[in-house]
Amino acid sequence: MIIMIGIMSFFSGAAKATVINFDSFTSGSAVPSDYAGLTWGTSIDSTIANQTGYWSVYNNTSYSIPHSSQNYVYNTYGPDNLWFQFSTPVTFDGAWFTEAFGVGEYQATEVRFTDDLGDATGWLDLNNTPQFLAANFIGATTIYVQRQGASGAGSPLVYTMDDITFEANSAPVPEPSTFLLFFAGLQGVGFIGLLRKNTRN
Repeated sequence: MIIMIGIMSFFSGAAKATVINFDSFTSGSAVPSDYAGLTWGTSIDSTIANQTGYWSVYNNTSYSIPHSSQNYVYNTYGPDNLWFQFSTPVTFDGAWFTEAFGVGEYQATEVRFTDDLGDATGWLDLNNTPQFLAANFIGATTIYVQRQGASGAGSPLVYTMDDITFEANSAPVPEPSTFLLFFAGLQGVGFIGLLRKNTRN
C-alpha cells in the first residue's frame, strides 16, 4: 500500500490543460467580469474618444471565424492592453486569434501576449484563419493582449480570440532521474527487509 501511494503521488504532478471558450453566451453580450473564475478587465482607448474597451462575445462568421464551435470574443472599441486575470498563478499556454475581416477598416494586423511578470511573446500576424499564439508563461496571473498595425478611417484595431488554454500550477512532474532514485530506495527497503528476515531465521 505504501509503495502504491508513493507512485501515485509522483504521477499526480502532471498538469491537465483547461480550455476556456465562449459558447455558453448569447452573441452580442459582454463577457461577465468573473466568467470561468477569471477577472475580465477593461482598457481605455485614448485614440477613440477615450472609450472604455471590453470583451464582447460574437458568433457572426462573416465577421470572423471561431476556432471551435460558434462563439469568439473581440476587443470592443479596440483598445490596447485589454486583459484577463487568473485568481492564482498558472501556466498560460496561449489562445487562438483571427482578424476581424468583415469590416475592412477593423483589421488588426498583429497581436501579442504580455504578462505581469514581464514575459512577452512575439507578434502574430493575423489573417482570416484561426492561429494559435503560444505563450508558455509560467507563474503568470494577469495576461495582456497588445495589438499594433494599420487601421483605416480612424477606426480601432479589432481582433478576435477563442479557446484560451492554461494549466493550474501544481507540483512539478519528476524527472526520470527522480524516478530511478525512488525505485532504488524501494529496492533498498526490500533488501533490508530480506536481511532482517534471514537474520531471524
